[in-house]
Amino acid sequence: MQAMCSFGPVKGFEQNGIGCFLGIPYGKAGRFQAPKPCDPWEEEKDCTHFGKFAIETDEKENEWQMHGEDCLNLNIFTPSCQGRYPVVVNLHGGAFQNGAADRTAPFSRQVIFVDVNYRLGVWGFLQMPGLPSSGNNGILDQILALHWVKNEIAAFGGDPQRVTVMGLSAGAKSIGALLAAPSARDTFSQAILSSGAVQSIRSRRTADSVAREFFRFAGCEKDPDALFTMNATDLLKAQRAMCTGRNSTCLFGPVADGVVIPENWAETLFSGHGWKGRLLIGSNRREMMEDGNPDPASMAQDLYGDNAVWAEKAVEEERAGRALTKDQERLLWLGVHSDFMYRLHADRLAEKMSAFCPVWSYSFEFAPATHGFDHAVLFGDETGLEPLKQADFDRMHHRLCGIYESFVQGEAPTAQGVPDWPLCRAPEFYKMRLDTVCQAQPCPQGDSRRNFPDCVLVREQEGRNKA
Repeated sequence: MQAMCSFGPVKGFEQNGIGCFLGIPYGKAGRFQAPKPCDPWEEEKDCTHFGKFAIETDEKENEWQMHGEDCLNLNIFTPSCQGRYPVVVNLHGGAFQNGAADRTAPFSRQVIFVDVNYRLGVWGFLQMPGLPSSGNNGILDQILALHWVKNEIAAFGGDPQRVTVMGLSAGAKSIGALLAAPSARDTFSQAILSSGAVQSIRSRRTADSVAREFFRFAGCEKDPDALFTMNATDLLKAQRAMCTGRNSTCLFGPVADGVVIPENWAETLFSGHGWKGRLLIGSNRREMMEDGNPDPASMAQDLYGDNAVWAEKAVEEERAGRALTKDQERLLWLGVHSDFMYRLHADRLAEKMSAFCPVWSYSFEFAPATHGFDHAVLFGDETGLEPLKQADFDRMHHRLCGIYESFVQGEAPTAQGVPDWPLCRAPEFYKMRLDTVCQAQPCPQGDSRRNFPDCVLVREQEGRNKA
């Protein structure tokens, strides 16, 4: 199977009636530099195997050959190169420091699925002195990939006017950054965000604080430019040293740098003068409720920085006058983390964007409904369960695929077993509860704790005087 894009011919293969093109390069970049379009090629490029994945914190030593700095590639799964199908671009999660484009399409044969690799950790999100956009290199990779899709997807049977971006966790937080980035504005018309919104867009001051911490771990606090020539394995060792033994979920993320993301991005986006389109926004009911940390109170400083005082205040208010057991207090903290890390921000984005965009909101409540479980169901990750549980899982898998695919096709989200799904708009702000029995309910105040700032991580005393 062959396709001809403007960069040159690519060779793929067919599997179960789907055309697969793996590891297609969309860009190139020097270390800590903004990406550029890849060079064209004349001979047919073999795209029958995955390309390099980004270097990640959790990669194993025997996986080193699968990862590298030259990781700007994407995978395309198409029903036919001759069609005009809607396109889904998937941005993987992983706390901006882990993950890879290693999924296959969960949808039917009427949708093209594109999975994107982008730079992670310090390679994608380290704010380097003298390089004002370096803290957003991972976002710039995604923007370049989206422009590549817009310009090239017709050669693979896709409709460049019907592009939906989809993401879980850091992937959804990436979409939040894309909504705020002017250079991404015309690359997609729809988005599906799961357990992520705009909460990871941090100030330059916070990004600089994280960078200084990394310089200390890398031993180059007085000479950050040494990182340009440092061996990649040593860079990874420093990143692991900084991330290990703590909750590092929020360390990396996009930056309101005034270059890629304007400092006044919220004013523009939420006044209706930025991106506009259709949105499907959700979170899992029990996001962090099964976190294994026996002392979730100790996570607050790592997760929120100066904003930890807001979490402490929420816990203090809810336990006032109550004699809680140690386990009850642990569950209270995990509930606060679930809201302040994820659920509040999904609710808040849905409510704000609903003023000028069609928005549908959901809470995924199919047990265990923990972080990322909706995507585990979507991609059918659970197999070998006890028969009745497997039947429920498979039924929910088909239901969620139907919801996503109907949205991608430009319809209101629906599937068998899902009642009419009202738009999320004032004053009711309807939300669909997705479970074995689905129900749309008004949530005028949301269903998450509300007293927390818009950005999760704030450093350098930026949040302490506001609680």
